[in-house]
Amino acid sequence: SNGIGAAKFNGSYGKCGLMEKSPIVPTDIADESLLPHPKEELLSAILHGIWTGENPKWNGWLEQGALLLAQFQVGVGPQVLKQINIPTHRKPVNEMSMDELRAMKRAMASDKSSERWKEFNPRVEADLKRITAALSAAKSA
Repeated sequence: SNGIGAAKFNGSYGKCGLMEKSPIVPTDIADESLLPHPKEELLSAILHGIWTGENPKWNGWLEQGALLLAQFQVGVGPQVLKQINIPTHRKPVNEMSMDELRAMKRAMASDKSSERWKEFNPRVEADLKRITAALSAAKSA
């Protein structure tokens, strides 16, 4: 069995709305608790879908979803970690005064998110290797 089952997986993935609420970019690291199901159950369902070949035209999406799972790690906490944390709720740089630009620079320099990102990134890299190997095995089975 693949754990959560394809129908349940597809339904919860769509309802999760994670990507709409807080888009994850390839360098972000988020807490595993944000996923709609445990990471290993999601990975198992994805690998099962690829292995069975039930819908080969979905394989590219399934592979991308599997690789995205590496960015979700235990213990990150509620704040998504950014490699470089650039404030998003601000006016365009060309409309900012020098004082506003200096304040933004200070805020970016004092942000500890990138330091935490460096702590968690080796886990992401290890997960990527593990998931890539699992994908290769599922495709060749």
